[in-house]
Amino acid sequence: SMNSLHIQKDKIETIYPGILVDKFRESTDSSNKILFVGNLEPNKGITIILEAFEKLSDYRSDVKLIIVGKGTLECKINKLKNSGSKIEYNGYVPHLKLATIYSECSIFCSPSIKVKRAGLFLTWQEQFGFTLVEAMASGLPIVSSNTGTIPEIVGEDNLTVSPNVENVFCALELLLTCDMLRKKLRHKNRERSISRFNALKQSSLFEKAINR
Repeated sequence: SMNSLHIQKDKIETIYPGILVDKFRESTDSSNKILFVGNLEPNKGITIILEAFEKLSDYRSDVKLIIVGKGTLECKINKLKNSGSKIEYNGYVPHLKLATIYSECSIFCSPSIKVKRAGLFLTWQEQFGFTLVEAMASGLPIVSSNTGTIPEIVGEDNLTVSPNVENVFCALELLLTCDMLRKKLRHKNRERSISRFNALKQSSLFEKAINR
């Protein structure tokens, strides 16, 4: 930690990593598509997303779940897809093509969770999430967890919840039914990505900090 290195607090400056914001364009919000991008592993909350989506699908036939990524839960996703669920599973997608997928969706969902192994709960503290920043750059409202650095990245306006099926379901339902809220978050998230996570700006800040 910084304390163990005896670094004075007034000498510490936080500079976030960044992305090439201009590579992403704001979603037109023209469809009810919920997007997940990431590793298909238990700690990413995939099972929660799938169950919350099935609950939504019971009375909203227009909602579709878009999944991008690879991992151990691929079989579970394919089984649901083959059983008739409105899931579009894309597998691995080259990063250059991701911007188009973001722009075609309405909501980004990524509820990371605590993982239980050998009778112990291991706290998964989500580190800096580039997919969250890419979603913001694409103007997507976000439903995610109130764990790790996620609230710090996405800010107070997005919906960060304790990651369970009911909370994620309620957050998704709120965003799907409230056009004004989605519109507000589209613009705020795009602005936040530009002001805080633009790679060109962040690299310049890092250079100045090093020179100081």
